Amino acid sequence: MSQLPLTPPRYYRIRVRGDWSRASFTRARGLRLESVDNGGSSPVTVFSGAFPDEADLQRTLDALFELAVEVVGVRPVQDGSALDRD
Repeated sequence: MSQLPLTPPRYYRIRVRGDWSRASFTRARGLRLESVDNGGSSPVTVFSGAFPDEADLQRTLDALFELAVEVVGVRPVQDGSALDRD
C-alpha cells in the first residue's frame, strides 16, 4: 500500500472582536492567543497557528461561530515565523 505524500500545515491568523484571551478551546487546539490594541475601539484577539488542512481550519471557525464569536478576518501566512507580525 503506497502512502500519500504529507503536505506541510498551513498557518493562519484569525482575528475576532472582543477579548478572548482566556478561551480554553483555542489552547486545546494549540493556537496562540494575542490581544491587539484596535486603536481605542473594541478589543481584538488574534488566534494564530498551524492547521493541518482546511477542514481543521473550518472546524475551528465553526467552533467560534457556535460560541457567537464575531470573526473579523482570516488570513493565511507564509510560515510560522510570520505569526509574530500583523
